[in-house]
Amino acid sequence: MILLSSAVLCFACDKIENSSDKEIGNTSPTLPIPDGVDSTIVTDVFEVLNLDYAGLETVKEYYEAGEYYHAAYALREYWKARANVLNPEVDLITTSITTSEQRIADQALEHRFYINSYYYESLTDGVYTYYSCDVNGEINWENMPDGLSDMEYQYQLHRHQWMEPEAKAYKVSGDETYVTDLIATLQDWYETYPCPVGTTFPTDESNNLNYQWKGLQTACRVLLQPNVLSYIIQSENVTPEILTWYLNEYAKQVECIRINYYAESNILITQAQAVATAGMLMPEFKNAEEWMDEGCGKLSTELDEQFLADGVHYEFDPSYHISAIADYREIYELARANSQTGRFSADNIAKLSNATQFVADIMFPDYSIDNFNDTRASSYSKSVLVRNLKQYASMFPENDGMRWLAYEGASGSVPDHTSAAYSTAGYYILRTGWTTSDAVMIVKNNSNSDNIWHCQPDNGTFDLWYKGRNFFPDAGCYSYNTGSDRTNYAATKNHNTLTVLAATLGTAYRNGRFVSMTQEDDYELLVTEIDPKSGITHRRSVYMLPDKTTVPIFVILDEVKGDGNSDKLNINMHLLDNAEIVTGENDVYAYTSFSDNNNMMCYTYSSSTTDFSVSTVESKYSATINVETGSRVGYQLSSRKFSSGLTTYLSVIVPFSTTKPEVSSVAIGDSSLSFTLNTGSDLSIELPYNALQ
Repeated sequence: MILLSSAVLCFACDKIENSSDKEIGNTSPTLPIPDGVDSTIVTDVFEVLNLDYAGLETVKEYYEAGEYYHAAYALREYWKARANVLNPEVDLITTSITTSEQRIADQALEHRFYINSYYYESLTDGVYTYYSCDVNGEINWENMPDGLSDMEYQYQLHRHQWMEPEAKAYKVSGDETYVTDLIATLQDWYETYPCPVGTTFPTDESNNLNYQWKGLQTACRVLLQPNVLSYIIQSENVTPEILTWYLNEYAKQVECIRINYYAESNILITQAQAVATAGMLMPEFKNAEEWMDEGCGKLSTELDEQFLADGVHYEFDPSYHISAIADYREIYELARANSQTGRFSADNIAKLSNATQFVADIMFPDYSIDNFNDTRASSYSKSVLVRNLKQYASMFPENDGMRWLAYEGASGSVPDHTSAAYSTAGYYILRTGWTTSDAVMIVKNNSNSDNIWHCQPDNGTFDLWYKGRNFFPDAGCYSYNTGSDRTNYAATKNHNTLTVLAATLGTAYRNGRFVSMTQEDDYELLVTEIDPKSGITHRRSVYMLPDKTTVPIFVILDEVKGDGNSDKLNINMHLLDNAEIVTGENDVYAYTSFSDNNNMMCYTYSSSTTDFSVSTVESKYSATINVETGSRVGYQLSSRKFSSGLTTYLSVIVPFSTTKPEVSSVAIGDSSLSFTLNTGSDLSIELPYNALQ
């Protein structure tokens, strides 16, 4: 653990020639104090600090004697020598800075601010140039770069994510330029956006009034500022005058969060984490105990509320799931470092075991994830995921499989399972193994229609990764903003699932249902259901046959029944962009043609030939906000639903190298389905199923 010295940012003052010989206690400092200097001290801070806290005795004596500069000076000296608080997130002994962090720090000097990993002006040879907020040497905090309309950029601008790299740059180099710039930037921000003390914001989260002080913005600042100041507290530019200003503003931020907690969501977790963290890292404040009690209490409550019984975060978004785990892990590690774990019940962290396992299960063998819902897969590089896995392995040392994944096989043992069902949330993993030669299909059929903002209406969709390639990449979200971009990427027809009249699932019809998941000698079977339209039920049965040939075979049976109408049904499939589409009388093939001999065939057969048609579909997918990561080519097969009985569609998906597989002799009975697969020789396959009643 690393000792934390956590005072805060302040401006340098001019040299002052007068002095005072005031003696208090055993302290007799000789300080330069001109006329009127006490007016530069924000005396309100001494009312929010607990001056009876051990170590602040001299501060209290000076304050009560009306010697405010002396009190501020003593406060700074206390904070510089402070060793009673431990912060696992800060290393002051062997501080290092990465090349990327150094670039962030240097560009901050030009008012080019790092705003998460997906907002940048250009990328050349791996070097990011961030958007400029500079206008004639001044900072434009309302900056919106050309071509951007996403308010998420503005939200994240006010989270000050570049400040910790800038502070580390000072700690490593000793260059005061970083500190003076950081201080000036923070001062400018506070002057532009003074804290709306006592203001309760509208409960409508879409209301952007005072958004600089709402949601994650304030919480992120409260979380990072102690780290920033730990790195720069010894700087000559961190002076007594503004220390009082900063500490007072810091307390205001915490109190702003407390009267504006979100009712629920991942944001509430981060808000509670920030308040609890402030209490643990700043125990000198009068309200520190309240902050810790309140923050930890809300975290414990939300752990039960926001993580479902199977361990998946209730917004069903892998990125927010990973973030929520991080919030809990960070506060628990901080509590453990400072002997505060008693604020959490014994089973709190144990509840996260399933949550961490979910991350491991939805990860492909090359340490990547897909773009389900609002996940930006590009943000989860191998290094990021491995770092998280190592943290999970530390949290749960008994999980040998997690350790094996975290240390890439150098420690632990291969996970003792392959497939997995997270049936409360509606994520299902069919996996042949954990190596890069294996196949992984993830089927998404989320179960709750209430949490719809980060959860796309795409129940039944799937991806399929094989030997290093995701052949059916999820569309992603492209934009957080309401509008055509978000709507297009989220549309049900742009996912690998069935639609009725090509319509996007409405809120009332998003509730996916788990039927069963079984493992037999020669296949695994997942069965889920959804009602895509009032009175209509869609059952999707997914078979994985790992051992029928030298490659795994995936078979999908879609059954539709209900209400006597004859609406047009659609099977939507989206492969990578070099797929060739071949249409038959009542079926269709898609073949990829990669030169590395790692290819995929997708075939779909329709039991209904009424108004049968196939259209080739070209679409994009996005792994980064506001970026078209790649293209997809697929098909939409359409035919009329039978007015009575079952309408069925059989899809067969098979990897191949150069010889294209063919499917023939499809037969779908009451209790079994069969077909012939030719991958060089004929293979007859028959599978049981229980027809939708």
